[in-house]
Amino acid sequence: VERVTRQAPDTLLLAEAFWMLEGYFIRELGMHRVYNSAFMHMLRDEENASYRLLMKQALETEPEVLKRLVNFMTNPDEKTAIEQFGDGDKYFGICTLMVTLPGLPMFGHGQIEGYREKYGMEFRSPRWEEQPNLQLIQAHERFIFPLLQRRSLFCGVEHFALYDFFEADGRVNENVFAFSNRRDEERALVVYHNRYAETQGWLRTSVARRKGGELRQESLAEALDLPEGGYVIFRDLVSGLETLHSCRELREKGLYLELRAYQRCVFVDWRFVEGEQWEALYRFLAGRPVPSIEEHYRSYFQRTDQVNFA
Repeated sequence: VERVTRQAPDTLLLAEAFWMLEGYFIRELGMHRVYNSAFMHMLRDEENASYRLLMKQALETEPEVLKRLVNFMTNPDEKTAIEQFGDGDKYFGICTLMVTLPGLPMFGHGQIEGYREKYGMEFRSPRWEEQPNLQLIQAHERFIFPLLQRRSLFCGVEHFALYDFFEADGRVNENVFAFSNRRDEERALVVYHNRYAETQGWLRTSVARRKGGELRQESLAEALDLPEGGYVIFRDLVSGLETLHSCRELREKGLYLELRAYQRCVFVDWRFVEGEQWEALYRFLAGRPVPSIEEHYRSYFQRTDQVNFA
């Protein structure tokens, strides 16, 4: 590795590490990308606390490790993605994590089409006569491809923050993956509940991460770089609904969420507004998501002029 680094510094070093040794291959051996089998195995088996612990350990020691991982849901040595994860909410929840976490997402052969045949490396052509699952392809086009088009927002770790999800009794629900990222003026908050259950709780503070040689925690508002006052509008890419929220309340209380089994949310398109009329609309909606905040603004005040968003 050292010789390659010296003599061919532009070479990409890609490794398939032994399970749970991914960090060693990155930190000690200097690999640029390492296949992360823990992502597939742990999330499939819903070992959520264990995988969150791996993420927290990386953030506490060397956050850059996260962006060198290659996350995947299948490979030629494993069962197909549709066999392991199905084609419903759990599949799309974990696929959403795969394409929004720092690092490199890797789709398996036939994953998007929903193929069930396990391909060996020696295969020259398929042995089964399968037809693409058009409904599954359309769901990828609607929910996953738009996220891939925003990979520049998700791939880095400089502004990445992982959150604990606090339930009403103060306990952390380890089955909820919640994280945010920023790039320039773009922001995103991703939440996924990897358990067949319902839960309610708050996102308030990030887990500790190493910044400037010390461990630091940030509030949700700090990590998202929200202003002190005014209001913020954001859209859930999954439901298509928009929410109007108070920046001050997000700073003081955090974000309250109610999550169904295997539910995911991807909050994007954050923009800021201010003024007494927005305060009135915020109190009227009371956190209720709607198809268009702008249309509700116009309807509520019976106005037809264009609203300017910051």
